[in-house]
Amino acid sequence: MSNRIWFLGENGALHVHDLPLPEGLQHRLDRGDLVRVSEDGTPWTETADDPDEVADVPPPDAPPLPRRTANRRTWIDFAISQGMDRERANNLTRAELVEALASEPDGS
Repeated sequence: MSNRIWFLGENGALHVHDLPLPEGLQHRLDRGDLVRVSEDGTPWTETADDPDEVADVPPPDAPPLPRRTANRRTWIDFAISQGMDRERANNLTRAELVEALASEPDGS
């Protein structure tokens, strides 16, 4: 598993950072302000660098699955926390988010 992440700078230079990212960089990445690339500068895809990084197992500090009746904003925030692209999450309806993210009923 890779312990580093590469970003393309505004001047076209590659910048490498150790994982986990500092809070400020992680926030910029989550907002979409940083462009992640592969080590060689080519566009990054989840499976390009390390297939183990995209396992379907949520991290131990992952937030709990929202209730199916939770509002759309809650589902968008949850989707982003699970690695969904912010733009994609914002373009989905609440029902689509629930369908995409809720693998089991939560009893609500």
